[in-house]
Amino acid sequence: MTHAACAMVRKLRNGAKLGLLYGQGGFVTKHHALVLSRQAPQHALAQDTSVQAEADRHRGAVPDFVTEADGKGSVESFTVIYGRGGDVEHGVVMLRTPDNARTLARVPAHDGAMLAHLLNMDRTPVGSIGDIVAAEDSVLEWRV
Repeated sequence: MTHAACAMVRKLRNGAKLGLLYGQGGFVTKHHALVLSRQAPQHALAQDTSVQAEADRHRGAVPDFVTEADGKGSVESFTVIYGRGGDVEHGVVMLRTPDNARTLARVPAHDGAMLAHLLNMDRTPVGSIGDIVAAEDSVLEWRV
């Protein structure tokens, strides 16, 4: 974030009026925002800006996480892991099982059709339903 802040200060010095920086950390569990301006605010900034209590009120029950599953699974989230050379190493999907538990499954690098489904920019794979199966190495895999 420090590099971004320095770049934003250069933009402000070159005439921009406001700048917004946003960053994430952890596994998208930490969020940081910084608003920069050429002018000081007219009023003191509020010191209590936490919205955690409101977020907690809206949160539902956290589903159980299971390491063994089979049957159908619905995609809640996903990512594709790339190696240094830019080649796909594998995909990872966070799935909801029929009994409402959560599990992780792999999409192997050799499964081009599944990776294309995950990377389709015209339609999100979130909500897609497929089969959860154990691969030969006992790692769960997701297949449509």
